Amino acid sequence: GDEAAKPTDSLMDNLKNSILLSENVRISTDRMKEISVAPSPRVSCSILGSSKPMSALVVDDNPVNVKVLTHHLKSIGFLVESVNTGEEALEKVKENLYHVIFLDVYMPGIGGIETARRVSTSKNAPRMMIGCSADTRVSVIAECKGAGMTEFLGKPFKKESLKEIYDTLLKMIHYEENCK
Repeated sequence: GDEAAKPTDSLMDNLKNSILLSENVRISTDRMKEISVAPSPRVSCSILGSSKPMSALVVDDNPVNVKVLTHHLKSIGFLVESVNTGEEALEKVKENLYHVIFLDVYMPGIGGIETARRVSTSKNAPRMMIGCSADTRVSVIAECKGAGMTEFLGKPFKKESLKEIYDTLLKMIHYEENCK
């Protein structure tokens, strides 16, 4: 029993330490910089103003990345769904409204950049799409932004960066519901 759990615990400890020590690259759009609402406490909001928590879709072909990102997003208040391909993400977006989609940039089949291009023209386009990759070259980040992504996060993820995204979404929702 306990002996079988130790390698998994050790792997998770290593992942947690790696996440805490990593640097993230983050780009904000001009629109987000214009919103100057005081930071909100952790509260629930939704697209339609009900009491449902904010929703996120995680799209990544690596199960460890999905597990880590899903864990962090849930711990800060998101409802999270995940898929492993761009094709699956496009199907999910047809059926559901998400506040934010986290897209692995490099996936087999339809990658994150092409998925973002297609999602950005959808009637169910989310408020934010975030490109995720360990490849943090300026050219990659620029390509993500050109495809309609509003943010870019380097891997491994930092929980603090994810919390900033949550807070930014709350500000955007508050602005849209109260300031227009």
